[in-house]
Amino acid sequence: MSSENFDENGEKKYPLSDFYTYVDGFDIVRTGSKIVAIVIVAQGSQKSMRLYAWRKKGEDWKVGLARMDATRWNWQEINEKVSELKTKYSLS
Repeated sequence: MSSENFDENGEKKYPLSDFYTYVDGFDIVRTGSKIVAIVIVAQGSQKSMRLYAWRKKGEDWKVGLARMDATRWNWQEINEKVSELKTKYSLS
């Protein structure tokens, strides 16, 4: 993924505030009215991985979840537990 926070149409990939600088990221869900993404941001020389959720209200994107610093999460354990729940409850 490009380190620029703009897509091929010149629009922001992620509607981050000016407080953070976009480094990289990927979508978990993206629709016309919702974005859920893991985004690497920088504040000065410090980088962090954050879980974001935005909802579109009118023409503007509003943050629904932004204070979720996921840098120290155990992603392997999360993956295992999610897989167990999906299997247990027959979710695809």
